[in-house]
Amino acid sequence: MVSMHMPKKQLATALSLAVAASILSNVIVTVTTIAYAQTTPPSSSCDNVSQPFQADPKTYTLNIDGKNYKILYNGFITSISPHSENASLNIALQDVTSDCLVMQLPRQVVDASNKDFEVYVDGKESNFKESSVPSNESRTLLIPLQDNTKTVTITGTYVIPEFGTVTALILIGAVASVIGLNRAYIFKFIWR
Repeated sequence: MVSMHMPKKQLATALSLAVAASILSNVIVTVTTIAYAQTTPPSSSCDNVSQPFQADPKTYTLNIDGKNYKILYNGFITSISPHSENASLNIALQDVTSDCLVMQLPRQVVDASNKDFEVYVDGKESNFKESSVPSNESRTLLIPLQDNTKTVTITGTYVIPEFGTVTALILIGAVASVIGLNRAYIFKFIWR
């Protein structure tokens, strides 16, 4: 407490220290609030989704090597393309007005063993959620979107075709050719 019997110089110093302490306290509260806001992920409308498919889901049929895989979703998907080299699915979207994309992905198409998926929305990492309902056949992802989102990339540890049919046929043909040429070369020297 500041006493009125203090000399003016000491009184001015005490008041300056009190003002500085008050300003410093406000700065600390502001910095703490900003730091908390930056580390706390923003809530999304996916937080309010209790049932992944509240209405009839749409079905996207992904055809790979003549085999069809059904992907259930509730959004504006125009195409889905698998990329086995980086174990990802690239999903093109159009006219997005929904703020939560729900997708049920067959484990035969994409999976993430012993870890979570990585999901990117328009190239930025997403705070997606996975449905808590376990399934051996599929995984259901809830992905928050903003208006006019164009792409979603889902990366796992496995995406088909891991070893496509055409690649397998080329490999079989190459091995058969090497074996055939090797035998012809051996017989050429034996019959001389």
